[in-house]
Amino acid sequence: MAVDDDGAVVEFGSANRKASTGINNKLLGAMLNPDRRLVVFHNHPRGGPLSADDIAMLALPGMHSVWSFTPAGTDRK
Repeated sequence: MAVDDDGAVVEFGSANRKASTGINNKLLGAMLNPDRRLVVFHNHPRGGPLSADDIAMLALPGMHSVWSFTPAGTDRK
């Protein structure tokens, strides 16, 4: 799920891919827009830390932060 700095949901759901997030064009456009401050929330079913790809998303001009959650409820940002 991705939300804007005003709390509006930009995108919600799953791309039904096991190995990647499957970022669609709508979300990618928002991530590339420097006028946005997106917070992306996603799950890490195996409980691992943020991946290199997760962290790399922060280089996009519309990104503010990335959070992941594990099945045990642990959060990482």
